[in-house]
Amino acid sequence: EYAEKKIEDVLQKAQIWRQNFEALKANHKNLSDLCALCGAPDLFCRRVQRILANIDNNFLVLPLETLKFLLKRLQTLGFSAKVLYLDKGFASTAIVNYLSAQKQPAIIANPIRGKKGGTRALCRGRSSYKTLYTFSDGTQAMLAMKASLVPDRSGKRRRKWLSFIVILLD
Repeated sequence: EYAEKKIEDVLQKAQIWRQNFEALKANHKNLSDLCALCGAPDLFCRRVQRILANIDNNFLVLPLETLKFLLKRLQTLGFSAKVLYLDKGFASTAIVNYLSAQKQPAIIANPIRGKKGGTRALCRGRSSYKTLYTFSDGTQAMLAMKASLVPDRSGKRRRKWLSFIVILLD
């Protein structure tokens, strides 16, 4: 019952998102105009049109609701995760707060954003390190910045940075 109710809640949120998108689309004659306003190429617009034509509300799921559902399902089956390894799609302050409150250790891949500020400002130095980072909404989390050397086209090794949110791990 609980899982079914949660799924219904997620589907209702997805329906609201779809209505908002339809209202946005109604303000412009077609998606090509909308893409032109954004400066997107025509090929991209055609792909987006194809994807939007095949969208089903059952597949629009929010990451936090998905995570809650999966953790509850694991618990009902008698399993527990020692550490969660999550994709960039789960890197949000809501998920960080939820996992911290649940005391669930996790490592979440974090996108590097910004031109000079944000998490890109942490991509400095020659070695990997951990630091406490405050997101724009005030949520604090431990970030592990991993420096790796990868070859470019010419074969010269260049520094590439990876960012991870670390929750309840040393």
